[in-house]
Amino acid sequence: MIAHSVGVTEILWAIVPHKNLIAFHQSCTNSSYCILAEQIAKQKNIFSARDTEKVIAWRPDLVFTVSYSSPNFVAALRNAGIRTVDLGYFSSLEAIKKQILLLGKITGQEANASDLVKKMNRYQRDLQKIKLCPSFRVLSYSSFRTVAGKGSTFDELCQIIGLTNLAKRAGIIGFKTVEAEWILKQNPDIIVLSSRRLQQQIRHHPLLKEAVKNHRLIYLEPRYLSAISQFTIAAANRLAFLMAPFCAKK
Repeated sequence: MIAHSVGVTEILWAIVPHKNLIAFHQSCTNSSYCILAEQIAKQKNIFSARDTEKVIAWRPDLVFTVSYSSPNFVAALRNAGIRTVDLGYFSSLEAIKKQILLLGKITGQEANASDLVKKMNRYQRDLQKIKLCPSFRVLSYSSFRTVAGKGSTFDELCQIIGLTNLAKRAGIIGFKTVEAEWILKQNPDIIVLSSRRLQQQIRHHPLLKEAVKNHRLIYLEPRYLSAISQFTIAAANRLAFLMAPFCAKK
């Protein structure tokens, strides 16, 4: 079988025998996107968006696609008689758990999938016991000048560890481009970034530097900020760890 996304690959890696995963999308070898990049980079068959013929030649029993898989890619596979399953889009933690159980059912690995969800539930309960500052008001800001609102993976992390996502509170759904003045008006306690370069740019920005004059910036590795798998729990744990020193000072 083959998965056409990082998140699905990470789930399958945890619940099915690795020998059953016959190829991997190249995004899974990039440590900026995939937590398992180092392991997957050692695998034999790696394909890109242009390698549809390669995928067909490998004759997989099943290819898992997602909402952003190319319609042409999916059509080519189906025309070649290769079975595909469209898993759509999922980002919330509860949706991820349901997808894990579904993947377990489809692959015949129900027990492994159930065990993985139980482990996630246990770690989630442990995270919720951490005494962070529930009044902390945070924003996720990207190099595209966007903030992450309701329905984003960042907002899911905020919910897991009990932070207030100011973008969500402002009614933003998904991602929205904002100006520096908007960020100043929100007056966040913490700004979460996934770019070291952006971190330096903000510190020298004529307006944004005022928002972070007390060094209220956190760098969260992009592979955590975009995690849509069991590693969403790991991402929440990582964010809680980075938040802890600020909570101690408040």
